[in-house]
Order: sequence, then structure tokens, then C-alpha cells
Amino acid sequence: MPTGSRQEGTSGVSRVSGRTRSVRLHRVEALQSKSRAAWLWALVPAFGLFELGLHVWQVQRALKAEDWDAAVRDLGGLSPQIGIAVSPAWAEPVARRALGPLATFERFGVSDYSHYDMVVELQIDALTATPAPSVWTQLFGARPRSVLPDDWSYSSAGAHTSGRISHILRLNPHPEFMVTDLLALAARGSDEDLSVFRGSPGAELPCTWRSGAPRVEADQDAWGVSRAGHYVQCADETKMSVQVLADHDRRPRRCFFAPTAGFGARTRLVFHKVHFARIARMHDGLHSFQEDPGNHGNDVRVSLSVRGIDDRGAPSELRLGGDTHKDGESWKRFDVDTSAVPAGEEGDLLVDIESDGQPRNFCLEGSTR
Repeated sequence: MPTGSRQEGTSGVSRVSGRTRSVRLHRVEALQSKSRAAWLWALVPAFGLFELGLHVWQVQRALKAEDWDAAVRDLGGLSPQIGIAVSPAWAEPVARRALGPLATFERFGVSDYSHYDMVVELQIDALTATPAPSVWTQLFGARPRSVLPDDWSYSSAGAHTSGRISHILRLNPHPEFMVTDLLALAARGSDEDLSVFRGSPGAELPCTWRSGAPRVEADQDAWGVSRAGHYVQCADETKMSVQVLADHDRRPRRCFFAPTAGFGARTRLVFHKVHFARIARMHDGLHSFQEDPGNHGNDVRVSLSVRGIDDRGAPSELRLGGDTHKDGESWKRFDVDTSAVPAGEEGDLLVDIESDGQPRNFCLEGSTR
């Protein structure tokens, strides 16, 4: 055979052999790819089993009615001067329902805990910021924050558990005691303690205190505002009283419901027999419905003043300070310096509430401290 023919034959065999190796290699890679895909699909049921296991673990760790019953028995003799806090915050609605008579408006409708010198903190399954490491910390390296400020100290006195609920006594290092509680004046339902006026500035009409059964006032938006037994009714049929408002964070806030009159008019609250001190600590907010996106409206302006006598001996009003509430600020705190009034002096505190445009469902509370 000629040399050229042998070379061509050898070259053809080589090409066939190369194609065979290539086909085998592709088959091996395809099998390996199918094997990897099979393992990836196996992860789906594995994750499902893992999630099922977590569910079973969480259900087993859930608080039982017996835990809350034990907490109620242990806290039965608690002084009204001692507050109750629940950590983490998401557990508070369950606590309010379970604690019954212990879950008063004064305890769970508070704006802050700064006026308490001590508070019993109920820590659910020790998942909060206790001095000792918790299971949460050991497993995940983090823990939900306590609802109380970090500088509140822990007292070992009286610390114990009720089932899976830990009772920790927390001490406030800088309590700011109330001198006059404005809500306490409003709750008495008398013109001797709180007078309410509504209308154009300088020409407001007095509103009248009335009594009746507590109820929820529904309106055209299908959400209601609670009304206490003692309430104020104005000439435009607006009703005001101490109530519990759901703020923008859906937390209960005990306050005096004082809707703005809108369109340049104002609502004036005159608190009588107020003992002045260093500051007036105020909190205010709107119903959660009105602070939701899409329902925003005009700002609400709040101004605090006192009655006095000017240099000519004529009655006058001295403005102490105020604040403007903007939508989205939720439940807002602001302090007004009252040092212009001698500490311990008794007098009238005037609170003016205004907004432009449509009336707004506004609520506020405060105290001198």
C-alpha cells in the first residue's frame, strides 16, 4: 500500500477514536450533571423537614394558660404605684388579655415609664435582656431588646418565675414623678378641673360635660373612637373624653381625645388647679387610620400657655411653648419648659390645638414634672 494511503487510514482511525472519547466524555458529564440535579432536588424536602422541626419546637415552647395563671397569682398584691412591662413588645397584647384586672389603662396605656421608680418586667421565656445568657443568645447570638431603657438596673429582690415567665424588678435611676396628671383632671368630668372651648380664636364657644354609658362612636370610615362615661360635647356635636387610642404603631395610648376643629378654628383645653414644676411632659398623636399612608392630612399645632397679668395690670396669656405633629411621627413626646412659672404655683394651663383643612382625630396627654 502506498505510503500516502497508510497515513490517510491512520488519520481516519484517529479521528474516529477522538470522536468516541468526546462522546464518552459528554455522557459522563451528563450523568454527573443529573446526579448533582438530583441532590439539589433533595434539598427541597430536607428544608421542609427542617421547617417542620422548627414548627414543632416553637409549639412546644409556647406559653400555656397555666403560665399566665401563675403570673396573675404572683402579681396579685402588686401596688398600683409599680408598673408592669412585657418584653419582648410583641407579647404585650397576650399579656393584657391574660393579666385581667392587673392590666389597667394606667399601666398598659402609658406613654412611657419615666414616672415610675420601679417596674416589674415580665420576660417571656427569658428571651430578653436579662443579666444571664438566654437560650436565644446561645443559639442565635442575639436577643430581643427589653422595652425598658438600658440604664434601668436589675434588682435580685423578688426575682422569680411563673412557669416560663420571668419576673424581674427593674429600678429607674432617674424617676420623673408627676406633680399634676392632666389626664386625672380630665377623667373627673367637671368644669372645675377641665374646661373645653371650640371655635374661632377669641370667639370659642364653651363645651358641656355630660354623662352616659361608655361606647364606641362609629363614623363614615367604619372605624370607631371609644368614648368614656364622662365626656364633653360641643356645639358642633364633637365629643371628647379620656380614651385609649390606637397609635400609628398600633399600641394603646391613654389620652384625652380632642379632635381639631379645622379650617382655622381651634380647640382650647383649660386645665385648672395645675401645680407647675420644671417641665410639662406631653405626648400626642393621631388615630392609626389617619396616619396610614394615603390618609395623611395637615399638621396639628399644639401650644401651651398660662394666664397672667401684664405690666399694665391687665389679664394676659404667656406662651410657654408647643409642638407641631406631622403625619408619620406616631406617638410623639415633647417637653415644654415651665420655669417661667414659679415652681409649686397653682394656676390654669391652656392647651390650644389647631390644624388647617379638615378636622383630625387628635389625642394628647401630659403632666407637670
